[in-house]
Amino acid sequence: MTEALLSVEGLVKHFPVRRGWFGKAYVRAVDGVSFSVARGEALGLVGESGCGKSTTGNLVLRLLAPTAGSIRVNGKDVARANAGEGRDLCRQVQMVFQDPFSSLNPALSAGANVAEPLRVQRVGSRASRRQRAAELFGQVGLRPDQLDRRPAEFSGGQRQRIGIARALALNPTLLLLDEPVSSLDVSVQAQVLNLLRRLQRELGLAYLFISHDLSVVRHVCDRVAVMYAGRIVEIGARDAIFRRARHPYTRALLSAVPLPDPARRGEKERIVLRGEMPSLLDPPRGCRFAPRCFQAQPECRTHDPELLPMEDNAGHRAACLFPMPVAPH
Repeated sequence: MTEALLSVEGLVKHFPVRRGWFGKAYVRAVDGVSFSVARGEALGLVGESGCGKSTTGNLVLRLLAPTAGSIRVNGKDVARANAGEGRDLCRQVQMVFQDPFSSLNPALSAGANVAEPLRVQRVGSRASRRQRAAELFGQVGLRPDQLDRRPAEFSGGQRQRIGIARALALNPTLLLLDEPVSSLDVSVQAQVLNLLRRLQRELGLAYLFISHDLSVVRHVCDRVAVMYAGRIVEIGARDAIFRRARHPYTRALLSAVPLPDPARRGEKERIVLRGEMPSLLDPPRGCRFAPRCFQAQPECRTHDPELLPMEDNAGHRAACLFPMPVAPH
């Protein structure tokens, strides 16, 4: 088996909130999530807003402390890392943010933004850091003579390239990308996605790609994990998810993806879910998707399904008591 670069086991994050004058309740934002990312692999983490995917990313980055569970990078537990180990983990795991307009420091030049991780980590001299920034500019498709421009002088796509260059400054092995193209025009999205795929091939990077756009995930990722109400409900190879999805929620998400050929758009049956995702303050007993599920049985409201291998592929797992049959394609 390919060695896991990132290993997440039983990850839990509960946020305490005040309920009434004396009571305290907890928002179960992430509630028992497990997955791994191999070296050089791209794992897509998808789901609707509020499902917990961005919170999961923040936990991996140590921006939040987990309530329970473990996060290991190269075998080292992120939550229990000391200051020195934490600095080393920062070098290995870097972030590309969603909004290229607010993720860069407007008071610094583009080159200084890219070199900032090197300065913080005390790597090299000022001259060597500038040289490294120039190299990274070339790597992401920008010109070295643009180093001294301010972020405001660049377009949205160019700013996201600067953000990617900054994330690469410390030679990480894993990039966490949180909706990295959602704020860009469609034509620019394609350019940035192609850049990310090229960098992954050339540098051997692993990606944890957080998105709600399944078309983007299909273009970039090797495997896909589908989250709903704080839990992973289905995970598997890209083709297993897009061609042989077994969980009703995954099927509903896929039915909403438009076909690129207008002549074929009538061929796909749209699954419209009723209601909204349940409150994570008081999630329903049994399957959390049962109140919205179009094929729920009485057992679904009393039994909490485990994430179990599907008979067609052991690497394809779904948390459903009554998995849907493989759809013809």
